[in-house]
Amino acid sequence: MYRIPKKLKSEKGSAAIEFLGMVPLVLLLMVALWQFFAGAYAFIVTQSAANEAAKVYAMTENTAEATSAAREIVSVAGDSILFNASRTSINTSSERQFSANVGVDFELSFLKKLFKGNTPKIPLDAEVSSRVIK
Repeated sequence: MYRIPKKLKSEKGSAAIEFLGMVPLVLLLMVALWQFFAGAYAFIVTQSAANEAAKVYAMTENTAEATSAAREIVSVAGDSILFNASRTSINTSSERQFSANVGVDFELSFLKKLFKGNTPKIPLDAEVSSRVIK
């Protein structure tokens, strides 16, 4: 039978090797969590912009002012949350009832270098129904 040398039986340094093996996985998990929380923040900003658009339209009945208010909310939120005017609208259903729809595009910020400027975007939409205050 073969005898294993004492140096091969030693487990010195095994914890360091296991730690180095886990570092990339932990970093990947942290990046995924960061991106998830950034997406949740983008959803909150989208809902806030829809609420603001509805509030402004309820008071002024001016679609341009309501859209501008929503754009302002989104613009101060950060570079990875982009206002999408084509998916933003105010729809009136009756004389006093309306719904405010706001659309934003959420860029996956950790993938910018990987995709070299053509970053994938996740569309987020929020709708608020209300009535005009007269």
